[in-house]
Amino acid sequence: MKVLAISSNIGDTSALLADEAAEVDDLVRRGIALQVLVKADWSGAALLLEVPDLETARATVVALPIAAHGLTRFELTPVVEVPTPGSGDAGRAAEPRGHAG
Repeated sequence: MKVLAISSNIGDTSALLADEAAEVDDLVRRGIALQVLVKADWSGAALLLEVPDLETARATVVALPIAAHGLTRFELTPVVEVPTPGSGDAGRAAEPRGHAG
């Protein structure tokens, strides 16, 4: 499953940035982090994770150095890709909540 993990820093993370970058790079190499973005003001980050379940996503992000030191909090949201016309994936994406159908 894909999970969007968005962090919000609650402390000074500067001393841990090199360690954090190394750990995130490892997640990218292992195919767990599909995309990594930093907020423009450096107040947090967004990671698109490919994981078996939400608990694995949570365990993955809380193990990152900045989170492990209590300097950031993550919000985790399961996400799906929107199928494009002609992709053959029209039935794969979950139907939006509240959709009358």
